[in-house]
Amino acid sequence: MVNSRSNSLTLEVAGYCAIAAIISAFTAHKLTKAAATKAENARRLEEAKAASLANVERNNAQVEKGLPRGSKDDGLKIDSIYVWELEDLKKRFPSEG
Repeated sequence: MVNSRSNSLTLEVAGYCAIAAIISAFTAHKLTKAAATKAENARRLEEAKAASLANVERNNAQVEKGLPRGSKDDGLKIDSIYVWELEDLKKRFPSEG
């Protein structure tokens, strides 16, 4: 009888230990994943800030040179321009001449 009770308690303790190990592993996984996600978000934010700062500096340098803000793509060429609608501006603005 004592041996049977001892085996029963051993199995019960082993079950509790297994449950505790599973909960511990799950919690460690979630915490590690949350920390990695937080670090990745911080890295992306820093990259975005650096890119934004670089754009601001580039735009300010262009303005100082008398150029418009933005970037110029020398690879783009305009072959044709299609005019969809024309409006005679004399109807809206008086002539100064």
